[in-house]
Amino acid sequence: METKKIIEQARKCFGSYVHSNKYKKIHSDTEHRNNLLDLLPVKQGKRYLDLGTGNGYIAVALAERHPGIIVHGVDITGNVIDENNILNRMQHLSFETYDGYRAPVRPWK
Repeated sequence: METKKIIEQARKCFGSYVHSNKYKKIHSDTEHRNNLLDLLPVKQGKRYLDLGTGNGYIAVALAERHPGIIVHGVDITGNVIDENNILNRMQHLSFETYDGYRAPVRPWK
């Protein structure tokens, strides 16, 4: 299947699923999330990219745990990113939609 079609199919599938209660339940395992975060060698003042952020459960937890860093979550599903931005209340956390080909690698706001 052509890459563009695969990305569009994934966008449609995840876009309707990521903020569902079923998906949130899967990603609400605090022990699992904390184990993932413990693996990151976080340095204050640095920037971190959560590629394929989905509902942002890792990006949000990382930003909450380390207020001295900048976290940027990107995903191909625009409606998911829109909802993440509505829910986000942290200045050092942002979310953005990307095309699935080129992750935005630039100085983030």
